[in-house]
Amino acid sequence: MTRSFCGLRFCLRAAGVCLAFAVLACSQSTEPEPPPPVPTVNLTGYFVLPTSGFVKLFIDGSSRNWIQDTVVNGVLSSDAVNQAGTHEYLATSNRAWVATLDTSGFLFLLSPPLAALPELMPASGNHVASSGFVTQTETVPVRRISRLVDTGLSVVVPAGTFDSVVLIRQEFWTIRNILGATDTLVDSAYRWYAPGVDEIRRIEWIHDTPDSTLKEFQAGSVGGNIYP
Repeated sequence: MTRSFCGLRFCLRAAGVCLAFAVLACSQSTEPEPPPPVPTVNLTGYFVLPTSGFVKLFIDGSSRNWIQDTVVNGVLSSDAVNQAGTHEYLATSNRAWVATLDTSGFLFLLSPPLAALPELMPASGNHVASSGFVTQTETVPVRRISRLVDTGLSVVVPAGTFDSVVLIRQEFWTIRNILGATDTLVDSAYRWYAPGVDEIRRIEWIHDTPDSTLKEFQAGSVGGNIYP
């Protein structure tokens, strides 16, 4: 610890009591105080990892089903497949996004795995997670920016009515270098999460385009509960 003793030279001429008092009274620490803790909202139980019995059907005809747990790039992962046959691998320990296997059999690895939304979500400000898609020649930087927009919502979707729903706004950035120029592709979404059910509604679009798509939870099984 770095300290400044402002009265030491003067007090050396005085009695020992004065010296001790001056050192204690005039010492000033130059170390900064730690920042105050960031206010958070506890979303424990909102973000559900696909596991045995997890089946979700959506109004756009897509689905999300747990297949098995498997090891991908050295990480024990939950394997979830959608209607089109694309597999998404999420770390069983912390729900981080490990990789995606597309329908052609190409494995998109993330290094490091992209951190999942935290259960203690910042009440204001952004939660930022960064990683990179590994290609044969480079690692393409990616970034996900999430913000808690609202809480305590009641939302009706075909699978039922859900209370205590939270709304999260997300942007997913893919940062590429094309002919020496930086190009950033931004996918945006509003996502609604219900406790014990995970995502029940999503509106997504590509930045600077007028079109968007709506996905709502229609039916399925999550955590032993059947919907609707």
